[in-house]
Amino acid sequence: MAVRGSIPKTMKALVAYGKGDYRLELAYPTPECGPDDIIIKTEACGICAGDLKCSHGAAMFWGDDVQPSWVKPPFIPGHEFYGTIVQMGENVEGYELGEKITADQIVPCGNAVFARTDIIGCVSRTTCTDSCTIPTAVWRNTSDTERLP
Repeated sequence: MAVRGSIPKTMKALVAYGKGDYRLELAYPTPECGPDDIIIKTEACGICAGDLKCSHGAAMFWGDDVQPSWVKPPFIPGHEFYGTIVQMGENVEGYELGEKITADQIVPCGNAVFARTDIIGCVSRTTCTDSCTIPTAVWRNTSDTERLP
């Protein structure tokens, strides 16, 4: 079975090239859909304190004399989002094109001490874009999510 759905070749994306150097790219290449991936059309993306600290050049992201850089430009910021499924890999089951979906904000890499002990995740996904791709293991159907009153 092949990839289901289709997406344009380019998308709009906010791309970080360096401290304070964030640019809106109107024709950024869209992600490729792997066999276990889902690509969404992003409908909303939140901006958290970490995103702001990164954009202002915080050493915890960009490094300094004491710590190495955590981010590697160019990258697309954002990890709080939801959207509609527009493409799915051949191994994806239990989801439908057009379905509203979100994902876990932070995904463990499996290598760091905290990731191996299930205390906290350490790989952030990015979504200040028209589209993003994430392995199906981290997706959550929005109809399964508890809604606040």
